[in-house]
Amino acid sequence: MIQGGARTKRSVAEACGAGTSCGMCVRRIGQLIDEETGAQVLSQAS
Repeated sequence: MIQGGARTKRSVAEACGAGTSCGMCVRRIGQLIDEETGAQVLSQAS
């Protein structure tokens, strides 16, 4: 989802349901978004 363009926890949840049940993975979803967007910024700077 994130590689496909989801940039918020909400957009990931809407796309696949992650983080909508108990919420335990919400923090990790945020980390994954940060990692992916950081990687894109670095690759665009090269």
